[in-house]
Amino acid sequence: MGNRTGARGPHLVELCLKIEQLYAGPLYVPNGCNPTYFLRMRRIMQSKYIDCMIKGANAALEENDLQSAIWLAESGLRQETAREDMVRCAMRVYSAAGRRRDIVELYSGHMHHLREQVNGVPEPETRRLYERLVEGRLNRVLVER
Repeated sequence: MGNRTGARGPHLVELCLKIEQLYAGPLYVPNGCNPTYFLRMRRIMQSKYIDCMIKGANAALEENDLQSAIWLAESGLRQETAREDMVRCAMRVYSAAGRRRDIVELYSGHMHHLREQVNGVPEPETRRLYERLVEGRLNRVLVER
């Protein structure tokens, strides 16, 4: 989105917030016909929407607009809670807002989903980010005391 339009900073955040208002959720898949096309288009549109929310949240963080960053990250999470880049984006946003508990709950829910649904584990990048944001902060607090 930002690469094609040249939008940056507050303008990019504003565009993402407008898209968030317009997006009505996954496409309808009609009954009685071959749903392959509609299912593929649903995945494509949802993926593009989440990409937009991630870009917007990151741009909002750069602009120190925490309210918009939280709004965009949570909107993306509502569409897809298991997408690793969305989870990492939300963890960074929550960290910037000082919401450690939300980071822990998000990561725990993500771990549960991966174990139960796909018998997997988080990507190494997601695990490292979680450790840095939560466990690193905990170690700093313990050392300061």
